[in-house]
Amino acid sequence: MDFSAYPQLANRMKQIRAKLGDKEPLLNKKEWRSAQQSWQAFTPEQLQTIEYESGFMPPLGIDGFKYAFNSYLTSEALIAASPFFRAIPLRDILWIYQETTKNSVNLVPTSKEIGLMVVTRTGDRYKLFSTTLAPWSKKNPCEAALEFLQQNLLPRRPGIILGYNDKVAQLAQTNPAALAQCVDEHSVQQ
Repeated sequence: MDFSAYPQLANRMKQIRAKLGDKEPLLNKKEWRSAQQSWQAFTPEQLQTIEYESGFMPPLGIDGFKYAFNSYLTSEALIAASPFFRAIPLRDILWIYQETTKNSVNLVPTSKEIGLMVVTRTGDRYKLFSTTLAPWSKKNPCEAALEFLQQNLLPRRPGIILGYNDKVAQLAQTNPAALAQCVDEHSVQQ
Protein backbone atom coordinates (compact mmCIF):
# COMPACT_ATOMS: atom_id res chain seq x y z
CA MET A 1 0.00 0.00 0.00
CA ASP A 2 1.13 3.50 -0.74
CA PHE A 3 1.27 5.46 2.52
CA SER A 4 2.32 8.76 0.90
CA ALA A 5 -1.01 10.39 1.85
CA TYR A 6 -0.52 9.27 5.47
CA PRO A 7 2.85 10.57 6.74
CA GLN A 8 2.53 9.15 10.28
CA LEU A 9 1.87 5.66 8.93
CA ALA A 10 4.63 6.05 6.35
CA ASN A 11 7.00 6.97 9.17
CA ARG A 12 5.96 3.89 11.19
CA MET A 13 6.53 1.74 8.11
CA LYS A 14 10.01 3.22 7.65
CA GLN A 15 10.86 2.48 11.29
CA ILE A 16 9.84 -1.16 10.87
CA ARG A 17 11.77 -1.49 7.61
CA ALA A 18 14.84 0.02 9.27
CA LYS A 19 14.71 -2.63 12.01
CA LEU A 20 14.25 -5.48 9.56
CA GLY A 21 16.44 -4.12 6.83
CA ASP A 22 14.89 -4.19 3.38
CA LYS A 23 14.55 -7.97 3.55
CA GLU A 24 10.93 -8.21 4.68
CA PRO A 25 9.46 -8.96 1.24
CA LEU A 26 12.07 -11.69 0.85
CA LEU A 27 11.18 -13.37 4.15
CA ASN A 28 7.76 -14.54 3.09
CA LYS A 29 6.35 -12.94 -0.06
CA LYS A 30 2.83 -14.28 0.46
CA GLU A 31 2.69 -12.95 4.04
CA TRP A 32 4.15 -9.62 2.92
CA ARG A 33 1.46 -9.19 0.24
CA SER A 34 -1.26 -10.23 2.67
CA ALA A 35 -0.09 -7.65 5.23
CA GLN A 36 0.00 -4.91 2.60
CA GLN A 37 -3.48 -5.86 1.36
CA SER A 38 -4.84 -5.75 4.94
CA TRP A 39 -4.80 -1.96 4.71
CA GLN A 40 -7.30 -2.04 1.83
CA ALA A 41 -10.06 -3.07 4.27
CA PHE A 42 -10.27 0.53 5.47
CA THR A 43 -12.07 3.49 3.95
CA PRO A 44 -10.08 6.72 3.44
CA GLU A 45 -11.90 8.19 6.46
CA GLN A 46 -10.84 5.26 8.65
CA LEU A 47 -7.27 5.57 7.39
CA GLN A 48 -7.32 9.26 8.32
CA THR A 49 -8.48 8.30 11.83
CA ILE A 50 -5.74 5.68 12.13
CA GLU A 51 -3.23 8.22 10.80
CA TYR A 52 -4.30 10.82 13.36
CA GLU A 53 -4.35 8.39 16.31
CA SER A 54 -1.04 6.76 15.43
CA GLY A 55 0.63 10.13 15.92
CA PHE A 56 0.02 10.09 19.68
CA MET A 57 -0.88 6.48 20.49
CA PRO A 58 1.93 4.80 22.41
CA PRO A 59 3.08 1.40 21.14
CA LEU A 60 1.70 -1.62 22.96
CA GLY A 61 5.12 -2.17 24.52
CA ILE A 62 4.29 -5.48 26.15
CA ASP A 63 7.48 -6.74 27.79
CA GLY A 64 8.94 -9.96 26.53
CA PHE A 65 7.53 -9.81 23.00
CA LYS A 66 9.43 -9.18 19.83
CA TYR A 67 7.63 -6.58 17.64
CA ALA A 68 5.21 -5.50 20.40
CA PHE A 69 6.96 -2.15 20.53
CA ASN A 70 5.97 -1.54 16.90
CA SER A 71 2.32 -2.45 17.41
CA TYR A 72 -0.50 0.00 18.07
CA LEU A 73 -4.13 -0.11 19.06
CA THR A 74 -6.37 2.58 17.56
CA SER A 75 -10.14 3.03 17.58
CA GLU A 76 -10.32 1.38 14.14
CA ALA A 77 -7.56 -1.23 14.06
CA LEU A 78 -4.95 -3.31 15.75
CA ILE A 79 -1.75 -2.50 13.88
CA ALA A 80 0.72 -5.31 14.30
CA ALA A 81 4.31 -5.40 13.13
CA SER A 82 4.58 -9.15 13.18
CA PRO A 83 7.09 -8.64 11.48
CA PHE A 84 5.04 -7.15 8.65
CA PHE A 85 3.02 -3.94 8.95
CA ARG A 86 -0.46 -5.50 9.16
CA ALA A 87 -3.69 -3.72 10.12
CA ILE A 88 -6.52 -5.84 11.50
CA PRO A 89 -9.88 -4.02 11.71
CA LEU A 90 -11.31 -4.23 15.24
CA ARG A 91 -14.69 -5.19 13.75
CA ASP A 92 -13.07 -8.34 12.28
CA ILE A 93 -11.30 -9.59 15.43
CA LEU A 94 -13.15 -12.50 17.02
CA TRP A 95 -10.70 -14.29 19.28
CA ILE A 96 -7.23 -13.75 20.74
CA TYR A 97 -5.43 -16.58 22.47
CA GLN A 98 -2.00 -17.85 23.48
CA GLU A 99 -0.25 -20.46 21.35
CA THR A 100 2.78 -22.37 22.61
CA THR A 101 5.05 -24.39 20.33
CA LYS A 102 7.62 -26.64 21.99
CA ASN A 103 10.81 -27.37 20.08
CA SER A 104 13.07 -30.35 20.67
CA VAL A 105 15.98 -32.23 19.13
CA ASN A 106 16.09 -36.01 19.62
CA LEU A 107 13.28 -35.67 22.18
CA VAL A 108 15.34 -33.20 24.24
CA PRO A 109 13.49 -29.88 24.74
CA THR A 110 15.46 -26.98 23.27
CA SER A 111 13.06 -24.03 23.42
CA LYS A 112 9.44 -22.97 23.33
CA GLU A 113 7.81 -20.23 21.33
CA ILE A 114 4.95 -18.39 22.98
CA GLY A 115 2.78 -16.11 20.87
CA LEU A 116 -0.56 -14.36 20.72
CA MET A 117 -2.81 -15.44 17.88
CA VAL A 118 -5.70 -13.44 16.44
CA VAL A 119 -8.60 -15.12 14.66
CA THR A 120 -10.66 -12.95 12.31
CA ARG A 121 -14.15 -13.32 10.89
CA THR A 122 -12.75 -14.79 7.68
CA GLY A 123 -11.17 -17.62 9.69
CA ASP A 124 -7.66 -16.27 9.12
CA ARG A 125 -5.16 -16.55 11.96
CA TYR A 126 -2.38 -14.06 12.54
CA LYS A 127 0.42 -14.09 15.06
CA LEU A 128 0.45 -10.72 16.82
CA PHE A 129 3.70 -11.17 18.67
CA SER A 130 5.87 -14.05 19.75
CA THR A 131 8.94 -14.75 21.81
CA THR A 132 11.25 -17.71 22.21
CA LEU A 133 12.04 -18.89 25.71
CA ALA A 134 14.13 -21.62 27.28
CA PRO A 135 12.12 -24.85 27.63
CA TRP A 136 12.19 -24.69 31.44
CA SER A 137 11.23 -21.00 31.64
CA LYS A 138 8.19 -20.18 33.73
CA LYS A 139 7.85 -16.69 32.22
CA ASN A 140 4.65 -16.13 30.31
CA PRO A 141 4.40 -12.69 28.71
CA CYS A 142 1.02 -13.66 27.23
CA GLU A 143 -0.68 -13.16 30.57
CA ALA A 144 0.36 -9.49 30.67
CA ALA A 145 -0.51 -9.07 26.99
CA LEU A 146 -3.99 -10.54 27.43
CA GLU A 147 -4.56 -8.34 30.49
CA PHE A 148 -3.49 -5.27 28.49
CA LEU A 149 -5.82 -6.21 25.63
CA GLN A 150 -8.67 -6.87 28.05
CA GLN A 151 -8.30 -3.37 29.50
CA ASN A 152 -7.81 -1.57 26.18
CA LEU A 153 -9.50 -3.64 23.48
CA LEU A 154 -12.67 -4.92 25.17
CA PRO A 155 -14.10 -1.43 25.82
CA ARG A 156 -13.94 -0.84 22.05
CA ARG A 157 -15.35 -4.24 21.05
CA PRO A 158 -16.66 -6.10 24.12
CA GLY A 159 -17.58 -9.32 22.33
CA ILE A 160 -14.00 -10.38 21.51
CA ILE A 161 -13.04 -13.65 23.16
CA LEU A 162 -9.74 -13.58 25.04
CA GLY A 163 -7.94 -16.77 26.06
CA TYR A 164 -7.97 -20.33 24.78
CA ASN A 165 -11.11 -22.47 24.93
CA ASP A 166 -11.59 -25.85 23.19
CA LYS A 167 -15.20 -25.08 22.23
CA VAL A 168 -14.22 -21.76 20.66
CA ALA A 169 -11.34 -23.47 18.84
CA GLN A 170 -13.69 -26.06 17.39
CA LEU A 171 -16.23 -23.43 16.35
CA ALA A 172 -13.51 -21.25 14.79
CA GLN A 173 -12.27 -24.19 12.77
CA THR A 174 -15.60 -25.63 11.67
CA ASN A 175 -17.87 -22.59 11.44
CA PRO A 176 -16.17 -19.17 11.67
CA ALA A 177 -19.39 -17.46 10.52
CA ALA A 178 -21.23 -18.73 13.62
CA LEU A 179 -18.39 -17.53 15.83
CA ALA A 180 -18.53 -14.12 14.13
CA GLN A 181 -22.28 -13.93 14.71
CA CYS A 182 -21.86 -14.84 18.38
CA VAL A 183 -19.13 -12.19 18.90
CA ASP A 184 -21.14 -9.56 17.00
CA GLU A 185 -24.27 -10.25 19.08
CA HIS A 186 -22.29 -10.06 22.30
CA SER A 187 -20.68 -6.79 21.19
CA VAL A 188 -24.06 -5.21 20.47
CA GLN A 189 -25.62 -6.34 23.77
CA GLN A 190 -22.98 -4.58 25.87
